[in-house]
Amino acid sequence: MRNEGSDHRDLGGPIVEVDVHVNEVVVSRELYESLKEDSAFLQALMGAGVDNWEGYDLATEAIE
Repeated sequence: MRNEGSDHRDLGGPIVEVDVHVNEVVVSRELYESLKEDSAFLQALMGAGVDNWEGYDLATEAIE
């Protein structure tokens, strides 16, 4: 389904549709599962104190 305000983009992954009026992003099941796994891994790293590790500041600067 494509609304007038939709914007299809190739952002290096299988994003299907971005609807700027509804505040929703439609993604493939594969990408959704990958994002859930990445989120769980990030939560585990944060729980282990990754913010105290050498290189943490460099990594956060790299994504800004």
